[in-house]
Amino acid sequence: MLFRLRQGDQIVNDGRHFISNSEDGRVHRLNVKKCELADKGEYVLSLSNRVCKTISKCEVTVIYAPILRVPLKDTLIVQKKNGILEVEIEGIPVPNFTWFKNNMPIDFNSIDLEGRYAMVDRKGGVYHLTIKNAKPSDAGTYKLVAENKVGKVETTCNLVIATPPTFVKKMEQVDGAESCDAKINLVINGIPAPEVKWIFNAEELDLTNESKYHVVKN
Repeated sequence: MLFRLRQGDQIVNDGRHFISNSEDGRVHRLNVKKCELADKGEYVLSLSNRVCKTISKCEVTVIYAPILRVPLKDTLIVQKKNGILEVEIEGIPVPNFTWFKNNMPIDFNSIDLEGRYAMVDRKGGVYHLTIKNAKPSDAGTYKLVAENKVGKVETTCNLVIATPPTFVKKMEQVDGAESCDAKINLVINGIPAPEVKWIFNAEELDLTNESKYHVVKN
């Protein structure tokens, strides 16, 4: 009687593998102590006598808690474009996944999301959260929790939605009195924050500390 692995290696008592049998020789056991991932595979028991040889085999799966191979990364998506949050996680049994936005579970069937969110399971333990036609309201902190009966793991990232520069309030005509200060007020928006340049009569203004021009940001 021989216990063998699928690749043909004979199993012997070695401190982790223990082979035993009943007194009458009819029941045989192979115990593996503190299973490792390397222990998964096909096991074969070979029997032979002067009459013939026969085998019995089984597949052994080693279950383990989810392992985070590649975490979520902070991501920027341009408004009205499509984007992906990607993560790589493995575990046996295959984990259940729950996505969160700002600590609230994402309801992929929500009317508010308009079907723009989808969870995609790709090969090799790679999982995507896809966002179509990105909106400023999609920005926030995203978290993925992967859990099976052995354990769980989680990963988070920040999503920024890039928006074009806009004038929330445009400049208006200013009447300035000679020898008095004049103020021009306006409100702008944009993500990332837009680069601002002031132009006077086709020339860029000098905004150094010594200049008579000063920009104040609220």
